[in-house]
Amino acid sequence: MTKNTLGNIDLQPALSTETELGLDMTFARAFDLTFSYIQDVTEDQITFVPLSGGTGFVGQWQNAGTIESTIYEAGLNINFAKWFRAADSGFRWNLRTNFQKYEQTVTQLRTAPYTTGSGLQGSSLFRVEIGQTFGVLYGNVFATEITQLNQQPDFNANDFTVNEAGYVVTKTALGTLEEAPLLIRTATGSPVMTAIGDITPDFRIGFNNTIGFKGIELYTLFDWKKGGDVYNLTKQWLYQSGRHAEVSTYNNITAPFYETLANDLQPNSHFVEDGSFFMLREAALSFTLQQAQLENLTGGTLQSIQLSIIGRNLWTWTNYTGFHPDVTIQGTDENTLSNRQTFGRGSDINTPNGDNTLFAVDAFAYPMRRTITLGLKVTF
Repeated sequence: MTKNTLGNIDLQPALSTETELGLDMTFARAFDLTFSYIQDVTEDQITFVPLSGGTGFVGQWQNAGTIESTIYEAGLNINFAKWFRAADSGFRWNLRTNFQKYEQTVTQLRTAPYTTGSGLQGSSLFRVEIGQTFGVLYGNVFATEITQLNQQPDFNANDFTVNEAGYVVTKTALGTLEEAPLLIRTATGSPVMTAIGDITPDFRIGFNNTIGFKGIELYTLFDWKKGGDVYNLTKQWLYQSGRHAEVSTYNNITAPFYETLANDLQPNSHFVEDGSFFMLREAALSFTLQQAQLENLTGGTLQSIQLSIIGRNLWTWTNYTGFHPDVTIQGTDENTLSNRQTFGRGSDINTPNGDNTLFAVDAFAYPMRRTITLGLKVTF
């Protein structure tokens, strides 16, 4: 039996105050526009705060601080059939777009700044600190410019160079088994801990398009996420064991260099990647025959027959080097990243302790499957 969580008789519900301004417009017969501006302040946010080893407990649920959120949501629906005055011809075309953007900041914290993660080794890199964006990643940084090492004792720029991989190494080790990237350190020699990324996207837009003529219809769903970093822990683990394909990228750089980049599985800047993507999430093509068209074939016993082909997760355009940038890692009950965004998963009645799947960490997650389904629907 182990003690993990220290009880807290002073724990109380979080208080969320929300101000929302909205606009709904319809114009030119075919255009529907919505816009919402939301300002949310969550006080007494319930957070699992780590405790020192001397307490005998891992952590305690506390009303630890305040998070302020600014949220922008917009939607546009266009009915092209109405716009072209072609609705009576059997022509259909609807385009729906949804825009989402949010900013979250920790404005009050009644405990020392700390990092949290899913509980998996190497994933404790989400910094909770006053003034920081909620979702900021903290870790070490490997030097890419020689001047970044000028805080080190007895620094001499002539002792260093930048290798093929773009990292600063000592000149005498270049091309040898001792060649290794160098961490930026303080004047006392400790590795610098600083912000290395942020999982918050610049924005996210969905495009839902349906176009058809009489019995034929084509549906597509696109998803665009701009910005928002992902921590590629999968790559870091493979660097650590020397089994990643990038280990053989450069002829003059040996495997120990990449093992040093793994940094003993401590969070660092090398494994932070841009999680932007543009994705065709779904496409469907259907063909429907109505009762009148089936009269000669079925004698009126069938109302309709529909044939369809549906594809999901069909294509993703991204610069992310892992399996897929739209990835999260499951945390434990004691490892949660609370979130108050109203349009997504967050700290609500269903997840009172915060959603523990919001950690944007790629840790050997199984990639989303591409599926193609054939369908037949018969209505009697």
